[in-house]
Amino acid sequence: MKFPNFPQININVSTQVNASTSENLKKSVNEVQSDPNLDKYKGMESAPSIPYHDPFNGRNATNIQIPHFFGMRHYRIMPSAIDMSDPHKERTYQYGDLTDVDEINAFLDQLDRLDGDHRVMFEHLKPSKELLSLAEKLSDEELEQFTEFMVEISRPSFIANSRNTDLPDRLISTLNSFSEDTISSSVKAMTAVLDQGKAYKASTSPISDNEYSSEQLSFVSYKEGLDLRAGYLVENAGNEFAKDFATLLNSKKLSEEQLVDINRHIGMSSFEQSRGILDMAATVSKQYLDDVITLLAEVDKSDQANVFAYLGQQVNYQAHRQYYQLENGDMVIQQDDITGKSKRRNLYENVLTAHKDNGLKWVNDAIKEFEGTPAQIQNEAWQKLLDDKAADPDSFLEAEPLQAWAIRNLGGIEKGLLEEQTVKIMKFNSERLLPDLIVGLKFITSGNQQRKE
Repeated sequence: MKFPNFPQININVSTQVNASTSENLKKSVNEVQSDPNLDKYKGMESAPSIPYHDPFNGRNATNIQIPHFFGMRHYRIMPSAIDMSDPHKERTYQYGDLTDVDEINAFLDQLDRLDGDHRVMFEHLKPSKELLSLAEKLSDEELEQFTEFMVEISRPSFIANSRNTDLPDRLISTLNSFSEDTISSSVKAMTAVLDQGKAYKASTSPISDNEYSSEQLSFVSYKEGLDLRAGYLVENAGNEFAKDFATLLNSKKLSEEQLVDINRHIGMSSFEQSRGILDMAATVSKQYLDDVITLLAEVDKSDQANVFAYLGQQVNYQAHRQYYQLENGDMVIQQDDITGKSKRRNLYENVLTAHKDNGLKWVNDAIKEFEGTPAQIQNEAWQKLLDDKAADPDSFLEAEPLQAWAIRNLGGIEKGLLEEQTVKIMKFNSERLLPDLIVGLKFITSGNQQRKE
């Protein structure tokens, strides 16, 4: 038996099928044949196909199946499904936040300006009217640079209390509010920030035999969770640095003129220097921002240990990592958190005041006296220095007054920190499952001090 009127079906029913099954099959065929709607399906196999209108002329995102960049979505144009009851009905499209065909085509025009990896990167940025508006303001080179920076700051962070995940979206909105000159300056600085972050290498351990060996130590003393956080931020310093720059832009704390100046100096600086520049600009009160610009104009960028590199140690976890040696030769580390924001603000503003009152040379001379001392004591040391100078200015008119002041005061300030850290180490050790016997705890160095060969 054959099923009629179905050109793609030709099922032969075996004569061996029992009578009951054969009767049911015949009944089903009769029901199908008697269906009044059957005629509209006849001949469908040879029916003409419905032409598909592509408003994007074959343009879409690169045909990849998964995102290339962890934590980021790969965007493609998503058309609505064809309505089979009305196949000629106009389709709708969704591309990120864009639904208007003209806007999607305009966004694809920006995508067509990019090649290779930059094109794939841009496909991971959520299409929106604001991103379209910004992209149209950028040159081809600037669009590439901006795209690289956006992918970098979109990387997820694996530490608690990380910054807001909407940082990239807010940056697009911020840049759109700037003049074209400020946008261009900021994008150029983004490239410098990325390059400096890639070139940065954390200090090698001061107690390792070579740069590849692990630290040979007894234990690390730290507040709960801090050791993991500190280690992560040291290893990902470049990424955090880029996010710091984006955060400063989003804050709109700087005037556009101030921002252009900051951007220019970042482009001339090293990672260590730029880290200090960014944190000072982000931390000081607004009335000190012009003083920051003035100091930037005077510092020697070729001096890798200039005032901004020195101040940048305040946000360097390695600089807050002190090494102690036990009597048996084993090492113990005290890992402190970075200096709090209020203390950093006080330190930065004291340095700016000292520069304004005494000049850059005096500031540099003071920094030389503080060289090698822990980052944690810098705020207290500068506060005492300026208080003493204000109380007895004549004493600083003598020959080499800063050196004499340092001899009298720095040792005591540093001793206070080391005593506090010794207490922390003893307490941490006592709470360990198998405490060590600690005898003769002796301070050796800070973690940001490169090991001497």
